[in-house]
Parts: sequence; structure tokens; C-alpha cells
Amino acid sequence: MVAGAAFSPDGARLATSSTDGSVRVWEVAGGREVWKAEGVGRGIHVAAWHPDGRSLATASWQMTPERGRSVALASSPDGRHVASSSGPGRVTVWAFPDGAVVGELTDGERGTASLAWHPDGDGIRGRRGRRGGEGVGLACRDGDLDPDARHRQTAVARHPGGRVLATTGNDRRIAIWDATSGTRVREFGGHVDAVNHVAFAPDGSRLASASNDGTVKLWDPDTGACALTLPYESQVYHLAWSPDGRRLAIVPLDGTIRLLADRP
Repeated sequence: MVAGAAFSPDGARLATSSTDGSVRVWEVAGGREVWKAEGVGRGIHVAAWHPDGRSLATASWQMTPERGRSVALASSPDGRHVASSSGPGRVTVWAFPDGAVVGELTDGERGTASLAWHPDGDGIRGRRGRRGGEGVGLACRDGDLDPDARHRQTAVARHPGGRVLATTGNDRRIAIWDATSGTRVREFGGHVDAVNHVAFAPDGSRLASASNDGTVKLWDPDTGACALTLPYESQVYHLAWSPDGRRLAIVPLDGTIRLLADRP
């Protein structure tokens, strides 16, 4: 199963990660596979490019004695670091691409399902859940945004300007937060099943969401209006925008990658 996708910095290649432990790189223009690595780890589910376009970081579900399973991965805006979540309440910051550990954040027993960096590279935020998925908060260095939420949250996305964050989960709704004050700015919905992923377009004008209801929706994040709904025959797990915002890679749970081309 294809579990994640990431465009190269120049937008010419697309890296895909799979639960079979492989990572592949494809030419976007022709769809030709140009590179493949197998046996990277069990359950590779996310990948991130270095800004030079020559290195990839990946995270997998493979258990390690030191850090448990890697669940989320995010590269810093300058590409010098990647953050990964693993084990109960642990986020590790690594030098990229040499892999040296440069810092760790810990927070009790709650796991972090998704991570996003602040544009200045100075802070990390992520969606986290308590054991059993009974409640969640928004994990960041200075505490929780929503400690009283009652729904398991699965994704967080940072606006390119850094002013707001989008979060979502199995309550089927999307929340927009002020990234500085932690205030919920607005909330909207339209999916009829859990939302797996959200991603801002590079210019911040659109927010894409992927859901278990088999649809991808494009939203105006400033108003919450849904501009487009795309139906698929299976649940949709992951999304990735190209750097120019003209393509959206869509990862349904049918083993394929779909590219929505040109500005919707």
C-alpha cells in the first residue's frame, strides 16, 4: 500500500513511500520510475526531501529498542533538520542529512500523530492522542492548544505564512488555529467520515483534506467554504502539493497515486 508522497523541491520528481518497506522516486512529467530502494524498513509511511533535492528522510513503523515506532516526520523550513515522533510522547530532532540527534522533546505517555514546523524553524507542533484515543491535545513546546478535545486527531498542517495551523481528525471537522495565541479561529466540515490528512497549498489560498469517506476536498481556509470535492473508490490517506501549487498528489488506499494537475 502506498502510504505517502512528497514532491522534490523543483517539483520534477515525486517520492512515494509504501508499507512494503520501499521508497520510489518518479518523474512527474512522464510517470517513469527513476529510483527505488527496498527493505528500507517495515511500513515506510512518510518521506521528506532535503532542499538540495539529493537526499530523502523516511519514517517507518519498524520498532527500535531506543525510540519505538516512528509515526510522523517533518523537515524544517531550511532543511537542516527533520523531526520525528516515536514512542509515548517523544519527538526527536535530527540533523539532515547526516542523521545526528540534536534534540528531543518529551511529553508523558501521549503519542504524536503528525508534526509541523513553524516557518522560522524555531518550534514544532503536532497532533497527539492519549492511549486508547480517548482525548487529544495539540502538542507544542509551550503546551496544549486544545487539551479538552474529545476526538482523536490525526493531522496538523502549517500555513506557509506561519500565521495559522489546520488540524483535523475522526470528528470529521477541520479547525483553524491562530499559531501564536493558540485561539481557535474557525471550524468547518463536510466530510462524512474521519479525515486523515490536511495540506495547505504553497500560497496558502487553499487547504486540501483527505478522508475515509473516499473524497478529497479543497477549501478556502479563510472562510471554510468548500470549493471542490473529488470522489474516489477507496479511502484517501495522504496529500502533497507540488512547490508551485499546480499539482496535488493524492494517495488513496488502492495502491495508486493520482495527480490533480493545474490550479483547480
